[in-house]
Amino acid sequence: MNKPLVILMSSIFLTFSLACTTAESSVVLQEPVPNSVPNSVPNSVPSAVPSAVPSPDPSAVPSPNPSAVPSPDPSAVPSPDPSAVPSAVPSAVPSAVPSAVPSPDLKLTILNYSNYSSKLLNSYIQLEASKMKTRQSSILGIIYPVGKFVSEGFEDWPFNTHKVVLTASQIEEILASTEAFFMNDSCTSQDERRRNEALKEYRSLLEGGADSSTMRGVCPATRVIIMGLSPELNNNINEFQDFFFHEFYHAFQQDLENEGECRRSSEMPDSNSKWMNEGAANYVAKNLVAEVNNTMPNYPSKILQDVDKNVRDNGSTALSDNPSDKAGSGILRLLVERGYLDEQIILDGSLFHDCKRELEFSKNDPEIIFAKNNWHKIEAINGKYQFKDIVLNK
Repeated sequence: MNKPLVILMSSIFLTFSLACTTAESSVVLQEPVPNSVPNSVPNSVPSAVPSAVPSPDPSAVPSPNPSAVPSPDPSAVPSPDPSAVPSAVPSAVPSAVPSAVPSPDLKLTILNYSNYSSKLLNSYIQLEASKMKTRQSSILGIIYPVGKFVSEGFEDWPFNTHKVVLTASQIEEILASTEAFFMNDSCTSQDERRRNEALKEYRSLLEGGADSSTMRGVCPATRVIIMGLSPELNNNINEFQDFFFHEFYHAFQQDLENEGECRRSSEMPDSNSKWMNEGAANYVAKNLVAEVNNTMPNYPSKILQDVDKNVRDNGSTALSDNPSDKAGSGILRLLVERGYLDEQIILDGSLFHDCKRELEFSKNDPEIIFAKNNWHKIEAINGKYQFKDIVLNK
C-alpha cells in the first residue's frame, strides 16, 4: 500500500506517481470565521465564508479587518509591487473571500491564520505559481501561529513544541475547511483512509503547538503545506517570505514521487535528491524574496552568504554536516556559475520534471562531483559573497 509524499525540510518519503495536467489554477483565501464549526462537513466547499470575525482571546490570532478581498482572475498572475511589501507586520487582515470557485482542475487554497494579510499572501503565491513552467497539483496551504517556545522536539516530527495560541474553535475551523477541500478533490474525496490519516496528523500538529514546516502529498495531485509560525516568523516579513516561498516551491516539484529508476536512484545514499530537493527550494526562495523587495542583483550573494555562515557555524565543510537546503543551494549556484546548469530550470521548477535531478544530471558526472567537493569555497569582497576564482576556472 502506497504512503503519501511528505517533505519535512530535508527529509523525503515518497511513493506514488502523478498524472500530468497543465490546467489553469484559481486562488482561494480563507481566514478565521465566527461561531463553531459543525461536526460534519458537506461534500462540497461552502459557497462563501462569513466576513464578520469576533475579537478573539488576546493570546490568539488578531481579528481581521472586515474589508473584503476580491477573488483574483485565475488567468492573471500579477507580480506584487515591491513597494507594497510592508516593513513590519500588517496591522489588519482583510476578511475572507468566497471559498467556492468555479471548478478548475487545479486550485491554490490558503487558510490564513497568520498576522499577514491574505491579499499579501495571494500576491506571493500568484508570483511563485507564475514562474513555474507547468503545474500538476491542487494545493492547500495552512498557515497558523504558535506562541512561545516550550521544548525541543514534537512527537516523531523534526519540529519544536510551542504554546498553542489558536483557539479550539479555530482549530476545528481549519480541520473542517481542510476536509471540505479534500471532499472537493477528485482523489481525496474517494479515499477516506487518506483523508482521515491527514486530518489526524494535522489535528496533532495544531493542538500540540508544533512549528510545522512540511509538504504532504495526500493524493498524487493533491499537495498540502502546513506552516506553524513562531512569534519571530509571524512578526518578521523578510524571514516569513523566505519560509513561504521555500515551502510552496516543494508543492511545485512534480517528480518527487516518481517510481521506477527515479525512485531507486533518489533513495541511494549519495543521490542528488538528498541535496537538490531542498537546495532548489532555498535557491528559489532567495530569488523571489529579492524580487518582491526589489533587491534582485543581490540574491546570489545572499545565497552564498547563508552557505558561508552555516559552514562557519557548523565548523565543517562536509556536505553531510550542513543543512541540505543551504549546502544544496551552494552546489546549485556553483553549477550555474560554471555553466553546467541552466538557472532557469531551477527557477521554473522543470529541474523536477521527468527526474532530471537523477537521470539527466548523474551523481557520477564530474561536474556534479566537483561542485559537491567545492560548494563551500566562498569569499566576501566589499560585502559581496562570491565563489573563489579557483573553483570558477578563472
